[in-house]
Amino acid sequence: MIRSENGGRIENLTFENVTLQNFTKNGMLIVGGSGIKINRCNFTDNGAAVVPGSGFHHNLNLSYVTNGSVTNSRFCSSPWGNGINISFCKKR
Repeated sequence: MIRSENGGRIENLTFENVTLQNFTKNGMLIVGGSGIKINRCNFTDNGAAVVPGSGFHHNLNLSYVTNGSVTNSRFCSSPWGNGINISFCKKR
């Protein structure tokens, strides 16, 4: 989990060749960042029906991210969530 409470404080992070598998919550959660790049990553079997319940945990969860990109990555089987959940993101 990477979270910025004040927005814009997380900048220019790149994740390459990362595998996140079998987490009961989100595989990766990023809230409030800018210039986030995810390339050639594998997010598989993340997101179970734990508190607060099914549908809230995902393989990759991006919220309030500006100018982010997700390329050449694999999102396979999120038991109770989405492969990718994107909310309140924008491109400037």
